[in-house]
Amino acid sequence: MIISFIICIFILLFYRKQLVISYKNLNENYSKKNLFLMIIILYGLVRLLIPTLYFYINNNTLPQMSNTYEMIENFSCYDLIMFSLYSVICAPIAEEFVYREIFIKPIPNEDKFSQVCMGIISITVFTWTHMQIPGDILPYLPITVALIFIYFYYDRNIVASILFHSFSNLISMFAFWHEYLFN
Repeated sequence: MIISFIICIFILLFYRKQLVISYKNLNENYSKKNLFLMIIILYGLVRLLIPTLYFYINNNTLPQMSNTYEMIENFSCYDLIMFSLYSVICAPIAEEFVYREIFIKPIPNEDKFSQVCMGIISITVFTWTHMQIPGDILPYLPITVALIFIYFYYDRNIVASILFHSFSNLISMFAFWHEYLFN
């Protein structure tokens, strides 16, 4: 968490100009912006629907995933607020910079084969670094594929993938807060 925080500060200090340009490029392309909003809404619905369906189909049990929910039992309200801010703001900036900009951005647009290879490597490393147990592949692999798709669809625009990543983490934070407040 501290390393991601340091990377986030580094990015905001030294990469700010490129982030502003990427944001302006995303904002100027109106038709792609509408599609981006539709993708976010659809993703949010699917992300909320799949665990709910799994829960009811499998006799009110959730799939075995990491112990993150057990971890938050020991959190104070302040800890959960800081974890939420980190997860929704800092982690997406740092992770998208590392897994998209460093892995994929240096490859020329014309070299599609290398882009696909580095996209697969980025997906694999991102998913692997987020997994604590094998069941964690269920939520992380589809998210990572969506992040790669958005990154390429928006002409390797880092702001688009940061926004989607932040939205994805925000949905997760709703689940953490629900668990923290009501269980």
